[in-house]
Amino acid sequence: MTPNLENGPERTKRLLVYLGAALFALWGTSEASDTNAFRVGALEPIAGQAGLTLERQRWSLGTSEGWIWRVTVPRTAQIKVLAATTVSSFERFLPIDPGPWAVINGGFYDVDGTAMGLVVADGIEYGAFRRGGGSGILELRQDGPRIVHHSAYTPGATQALQSIDRIVANGVTLVKPRSGARRAARSAIALSEDTILLILGAQDESLSGTGDQVRVNFAAGSGLPLWALADYIANHTDARDALNLDGSVSAQLAARINGRNYAVRAMRGTINAIAVRP
Repeated sequence: MTPNLENGPERTKRLLVYLGAALFALWGTSEASDTNAFRVGALEPIAGQAGLTLERQRWSLGTSEGWIWRVTVPRTAQIKVLAATTVSSFERFLPIDPGPWAVINGGFYDVDGTAMGLVVADGIEYGAFRRGGGSGILELRQDGPRIVHHSAYTPGATQALQSIDRIVANGVTLVKPRSGARRAARSAIALSEDTILLILGAQDESLSGTGDQVRVNFAAGSGLPLWALADYIANHTDARDALNLDGSVSAQLAARINGRNYAVRAMRGTINAIAVRP
């Protein structure tokens, strides 16, 4: 038998190498497992009118389950940024006419209650462009809506909203799956070649109410990780580009279809919103 000539420090070093490799393998397995565990059910129609449709889908991630709601309108539909100078109740942004229309919460707001980035509504600037205000900008010009990286934005859009962050570009997710990623209620706007989509997802344990009126309550660690929202948009819709919007206690979506009100409402207000009409 060959004697073991490995001294204490060398043995410790080797054990640390083995331990590091094992932890890396475990982390990689957990990450892949989380990714593979994300599932989406069939689309369930809720209501529709004049080209505006409201649908929902079940999602599951491991042992967690919830709902994703989405509104779809043609890309040629009217799209507007609705702005306020301070954080306001979501109801303030909702039109009073019979519709059809749909409104989703907008971008993030800072600790002082002001918008974190560029906000342009009907050509009027309510928030200035900020490099740290988010990598993505929804803009509306004569050729229609686009979601662009903030480095590609130039002044002149009639409607514009900067948010954190652009999560899908050219049909590919920009968010890497990560085990243990923060979960929350999530919202986004996405664009396909033919449609505009407003999307909101939340977990069952944070939801109350039934039918047309649903409430998103605060539940720590409850909801979707950002990578799962991006995965949903890239792989379960026909969208090519998507912008993450404010979520958690500000994730809100409302629609009026055939004179009936539908709403998924959260606990806090929002600094701006996005409205669509077919």
